[in-house]
Amino acid sequence: MPCVAGYAEIGLGLLQHPATRLDDNPYASWIRNYGDEGYLQGVSAALALLETVWQQRGSEARITELSEIFTTATRLEAQFWQMGLNAAAETRA
Repeated sequence: MPCVAGYAEIGLGLLQHPATRLDDNPYASWIRNYGDEGYLQGVSAALALLETVWQQRGSEARITELSEIFTTATRLEAQFWQMGLNAAAETRA
């Protein structure tokens, strides 16, 4: 789930950013896909379903455990993106 939600945040952010140029951009289809309203609705539905399942079926201990896993996965995903940003900055320096 962190990847799904993270891609939505990044795709939408890039799609809405005034500096983003999609013409001749090799990542234009990626940006359009992950910033698309249909994708964003799917992400919202998936997160809502996850929350519902946690509330209906999860014990407090299990919810805590799953929250820790989700937090770790989110941190790793953020570090993955940061690694790319750092490499790009080093290339330009």
